Amino acid sequence: MADGVLTGMSTLEQILARDRLEVYEVIRLSDGKPLFVKEHYDRMFKSLSSIGKAPVLSLDEFIGQIDMVAKANDMDEGNLRIEQYREPDETTEHTNIYPIPYEYPTAEMYAEGVEVAFMQAERDNPQAKIFNADFRQQADSFLAETGVAEVLLVNRNGEITEGSRSNVFFVKEGTVVAAPQHTVLPGITRMKVLQIFEEDGIKYEERPVMADSAGSFDAAFLTGTSKEVLPIRKIEDACFDVNHPILRHLMRRYREMAEANTK
Repeated sequence: MADGVLTGMSTLEQILARDRLEVYEVIRLSDGKPLFVKEHYDRMFKSLSSIGKAPVLSLDEFIGQIDMVAKANDMDEGNLRIEQYREPDETTEHTNIYPIPYEYPTAEMYAEGVEVAFMQAERDNPQAKIFNADFRQQADSFLAETGVAEVLLVNRNGEITEGSRSNVFFVKEGTVVAAPQHTVLPGITRMKVLQIFEEDGIKYEERPVMADSAGSFDAAFLTGTSKEVLPIRKIEDACFDVNHPILRHLMRRYREMAEANTK
């Protein structure tokens, strides 16, 4: 069972102040139901396994606790944070599930796309969703300073890997391109978009995407729990087609998939 079924909203400052090894997931509620809940549990299991830990909650407990928190907070939609952690001076693993502030893209952002920028940064372990306060503070400070919707991480080789809270894809001549999976945190929305590629016969390849050649692509988009599939209008000086047919198809298909999952 979870140690904490919290009804109060946890602020970003409270989360950033923690000094503990913490694996977490952020799950979205739609009509009071968690979206792609098993996929989130499986990724949390994988993140924990990568650092030699096992989940405290079973899948049934995970689902039950999410439902309890959603009902306690009268939430039809919103984001919940599910975390498993150990305090620095303890050996016991703890879990908490609670609402966090969220901001979803507006209809205008989906229609017209968003502006993003580059930031030189790399995750220590991109395959595991482990909380890193220094990285989160760096990304959030950059977002506040620039006013962009997201920052794209650029590694030491000049390659675009992912967003600070998202995955990123590019489109060129009918093919979708993204960074190799081992270099990014594989998001749940990303996973579902890959499923759409396979089901709908959309060409896809993974290869390094250099920051200095981003402008050679026709379209670009972000994927994430809050963002879903979000068009990119501009990356610094490079502009993209927000109405590219592949992009608009993916946006529609993902929304259909998400709606079907919560019925």
